[in-house]
Amino acid sequence: MILLKAIKTSRPLLWLPLLATLIIGIAIIGEPSLLQAKFIIPAFLFSFPYSLFVYGINDYYDTKSDNLNPRKGGEFGLKHKDSFVEHLPKLSFLGFIIPLLSLVFFNTEVIMAYLLASVLLYFYSAKPLRLKGVPLIDALVGGGMFFISAGIFGYLMYGGTIKDLFNNFPIGFLGLFILGTAMHLIGAMFDMKYDKAEGTNTSPVFFGWKVVTWFCVLISLLGVYLVRESWFYVFLLILSTFLSGLQFFEKVRKSQIFKTIITKTIIYTVFLLILTIALVDISLLK
Repeated sequence: MILLKAIKTSRPLLWLPLLATLIIGIAIIGEPSLLQAKFIIPAFLFSFPYSLFVYGINDYYDTKSDNLNPRKGGEFGLKHKDSFVEHLPKLSFLGFIIPLLSLVFFNTEVIMAYLLASVLLYFYSAKPLRLKGVPLIDALVGGGMFFISAGIFGYLMYGGTIKDLFNNFPIGFLGLFILGTAMHLIGAMFDMKYDKAEGTNTSPVFFGWKVVTWFCVLISLLGVYLVRESWFYVFLLILSTFLSGLQFFEKVRKSQIFKTIITKTIIYTVFLLILTIALVDISLLK
């Protein structure tokens, strides 16, 4: 029962973006194929345990707003009963420690990156910092950084270095960071009514949906220009521009169908596209 609840808490649907960015991180470092045993380890670590860590602590601090939110209760987060809420910090810690212990068999740099990302993602939800309530920082940490984190871990596990990342930040990671930031803000717009009721000052609550929508459109278009040499990342950022622009239409922005069916369809489609490209020719994802 606890295991099943833990899996649901980790939001299996949202493992897919992490697995997609992990594959891209492996592609950037030049790994020739996913069809080998050593891919299974990071694929496991940065799907279930890592997601349990991030979403477990998030659900613990967001219990009040989640219970008010009709978008919760399924693939995008559970509505936890009081009897289970007390288990969330322990489950989250377990989700944190499993990857950490496993990473001791890899290099020091991936451990450092994992610890830094974990601290930021913990305090994204947790007090006293609660970065979720700091406008713009909420999207950069909970969106962009979280979205590319599995890719960076994979990059470092397969031989990349932090120095290389600073000296020549991969265009794929830049595109994914912008995409993750925009998608996070769209999700936060869906939840702004309930975050405001709880008193959490997210970017949409602070700036309003119009400013946030324009911001998403503009950074997506900027991303198209920055990654213009790569057709794949241009495609992803054009999709981001389109989804961001749809928020200008009230019926779309407030549509439960849009929040569920379209979002799920896009997640599945992008993941399957990335997986297919990786199996055919992973170098196309660089």
